[in-house]
Amino acid sequence: MKRLIFLFHIVFFLRTISTAQETIHLTNGEWPPYFSKDLKDYGIGSRVITEAFALEGVKVEYGFFPWRRSLMLAEKGEWDGAVGWEINSERQKKFYSSNKVWEAPWVFFHLKSKKLDWKTLDDLKDLHIGGTLEYMYTVEFQKAERSGKIKVDRAASDGLNFRKLLNGRIDIFPQLIDVGYYQLNKLFDRKTVILFTNHNRPLGKHTEYLLLTRKHKKNEKLIIVFNKGLQKLKDSGKYDAYFNELRSGKYNRSFRN
Repeated sequence: MKRLIFLFHIVFFLRTISTAQETIHLTNGEWPPYFSKDLKDYGIGSRVITEAFALEGVKVEYGFFPWRRSLMLAEKGEWDGAVGWEINSERQKKFYSSNKVWEAPWVFFHLKSKKLDWKTLDDLKDLHIGGTLEYMYTVEFQKAERSGKIKVDRAASDGLNFRKLLNGRIDIFPQLIDVGYYQLNKLFDRKTVILFTNHNRPLGKHTEYLLLTRKHKKNEKLIIVFNKGLQKLKDSGKYDAYFNELRSGKYNRSFRN
């Protein structure tokens, strides 16, 4: 009998080890269709990060906060890391950064009835350009605005800019391509959405990384683990399939997983 009890405990212990899964806690925010607590899989960006970790046996739990607080909580080590960020020299001092998670172009949206042909920012000097408060867009765009090379009419939100574009109060508006079409489908009916288009020439690119705080020693290993999982996801073909789903409109609806 004692032997059976002993064997039972051994089996239970081994099962516990085999099913144990490390959990990482990441801050997140509202930036649909990439990140949102109301979207399927919490958005395409969250999905890629979750599944890349899962391929290496790590579970992800997200906390949603305003973006500035999101980064601060991760920086202080109250959370393991943050999603939704580019990397720069200042953040590199405070975080381990992953390989590139995804990249998307900044493009100029405009009405189809308004022809746009540009090669450099100098070509935009006579246009009414919309912009959202606190958005830098790209370094070159910011420099051109500050120097007066281009004139940017800043509004409080992206939605206001798209409405101004529709009403002819601005000529062009820069936005990440996937974000722009997501917002248009949220703001307007289909008959109105098809009035808009975007210029194919990119203004620049947003490159997304996973940031893990240097406050936690384990994160030096976990960022390597994530990179391995991300490469596996890409090699499997699922990564491209997910972004094809995004561009087909699958993430335009708001619902939880």
